[in-house]
Amino acid sequence: MKARVRHLITLAFVLMFVLIVALIASIGNSSRSMLTCGGIDVKFADSLEFVNEEDVRMCVERLYGSYIGQRLDSMGLARIEGILEEQSAIKTCEAWTTDDGLLHLLISRRQPLARFTKDGQSVYADDRGDLFPLQNGFIAHVPEITGVIPTDKEWVQQVTAMLDYMQSHYWDKRISSIRATDGGEIILTSAEGGEKILFGTPTDVEQKFWRLAKYYSHILPYKGDGYYRKINVKYNKQIICSRTDI
Repeated sequence: MKARVRHLITLAFVLMFVLIVALIASIGNSSRSMLTCGGIDVKFADSLEFVNEEDVRMCVERLYGSYIGQRLDSMGLARIEGILEEQSAIKTCEAWTTDDGLLHLLISRRQPLARFTKDGQSVYADDRGDLFPLQNGFIAHVPEITGVIPTDKEWVQQVTAMLDYMQSHYWDKRISSIRATDGGEIILTSAEGGEKILFGTPTDVEQKFWRLAKYYSHILPYKGDGYYRKINVKYNKQIICSRTDI
């Protein structure tokens, strides 16, 4: 009988504890439901400058609406994240609120690897081959490809891979300009003698630069700067030199 009483007493204490926890949680939720947003805190996960805090604020106000005074528990955080991630220069966004009444946004911006320019218009390309416009007059110090504004994402990825190879093998120091044709072929200009280098499509990059290296080491020393005006390395196992320009 005593064991039964002890069991009932224990059960009563457990139920009381559960009720107290539920009451505290209810009070907490009720208290939070009364909290409203009083401001926004924008942080960036990178050091890029294409989008600043004011740009983010204006974007939220324009596309989401007024957030000041909105209850924290009714804010559309997923919608805010979606709105900002649809902006071309923003890669990811994480949104959350805190009990001090702040809407927090952690923004990751796109990393430009190249700039494509045609007829005075320019766009950047990131590591995924996605294009996005210049932002607020900020200019990233990245290689510029003139002649086309591309639409083929795979081709853009090939170009950025070519640029990465050039930078890692110091070819970017020997090339003064890069131009792309409507057919997707690349034309380089030598920084030393001004020769036009017909590179072809941005594929088989290593082999093409190997052939170009052979031109610099085996042909140029004997002919001298300016003798050949056009160097074609786009065909397998061939270096075609011409004294006529493009």
